[in-house]
Amino acid sequence: MRFEASPDGRTSLVKFPPHIAHDAELRTYYRELSTKLCELQHPHIIRVQELLEDDYLVVEGLQEAKPLLDIPDDPEEYVKTVVSALEYAHWRGLPHRLLNCHCLWLFPDNVVKIWGFGLDYLEERNGPSDLFNVPPTAPYWSPEHTKYQEPDVRSDIWALGVVLYRWYSGRLPFQSNCLPILVDRIRSHHPPEPPGPYSDLILRCLEKNPDDRFQDVGELSRYL
Repeated sequence: MRFEASPDGRTSLVKFPPHIAHDAELRTYYRELSTKLCELQHPHIIRVQELLEDDYLVVEGLQEAKPLLDIPDDPEEYVKTVVSALEYAHWRGLPHRLLNCHCLWLFPDNVVKIWGFGLDYLEERNGPSDLFNVPPTAPYWSPEHTKYQEPDVRSDIWALGVVLYRWYSGRLPFQSNCLPILVDRIRSHHPPEPPGPYSDLILRCLEKNPDDRFQDVGELSRYL
């Protein structure tokens, strides 16, 4: 989803993907999900303020924010922030389903906020597909995601493991410019232990079987 500056300059606008205009059921689902997002109030989740009739979302201003794509010099300060936001959203019944570094936004004063609970996943799942291109979100897919199973909170825990692995090791645990090869590595490859204080936690997040991971973010947060 793309963000646009609103006319007042204090908020941003997000337009629903154009293909949903021709699918009444999908459009209804988007709008119901957006209504739930408006209810989320957490200091580290990008605030959705309003759903407009023309399928725009009004969100807090992002003019001075940017996606957190660079490797942080000190990941420690962001880990608990992201975990806290995920735990809150899961408590409200909203798994992210497509957590990745592109949906982590860095605001002034080093404040990190998460965007896209459910929305980015819906856009990717229902949008056009291309087997010859690797989406930037693909390295964060869980094994069950690659098998077209519906992602749940344990899929978020996997994706969090990928984010933390990248932050602490400087590289993604699963990489390829070929989507079928990347999918095979996600399903079968076991990356080396990452450096840093959370190596055991990260590897448990990256267990292939969802039942072997942390079962919820609350359980994970007790290890921090």
